[in-house]
Amino acid sequence: MAGDPTRRIDLAKIHIAAKQLHLDEDVYRSIVRRVSAKFRGTPVESSGKLNARERAALISELTSFGFKVAPPRKRNPNWIETRDLHLRKLLALWGELARTGEMKDSSKAALRRFVNRATGKDAIQWLSPEECNKVIEMLKAWRKRLDGAEAEAVVSDDAL
Repeated sequence: MAGDPTRRIDLAKIHIAAKQLHLDEDVYRSIVRRVSAKFRGTPVESSGKLNARERAALISELTSFGFKVAPPRKRNPNWIETRDLHLRKLLALWGELARTGEMKDSSKAALRRFVNRATGKDAIQWLSPEECNKVIEMLKAWRKRLDGAEAEAVVSDDAL
């Protein structure tokens, strides 16, 4: 199945292994052919045509040649998943306010504290869309107050 995440992960490992081992196309295809011949009557040359058992055998074969699977990277504790549109908007507003220079602390830790005071949640990833909208509206109001203060400053400068 094309949408199977295990298949995608296996194929990624296989292609990373081929690159890591500096296998040219002919050598790579011959290895795939040899491994697939152990499981089926007609061998294939494409790792995409292998089933899960054959892919596992191919990864094992490539590992025996010296392929090393890298451990998963540790994420920064301040890392925030930004695929969610609500969170992207929230982060954009926070960044916009930070660029104005009006914030004393514009770090991710400060954002977490702000969100915690507004919603009681310790991380913005845990916000529901409704809670996220609440924080977004608070940031918009903050931005509007800053825009109003700038407008007053321009008016008072023009009066001189």
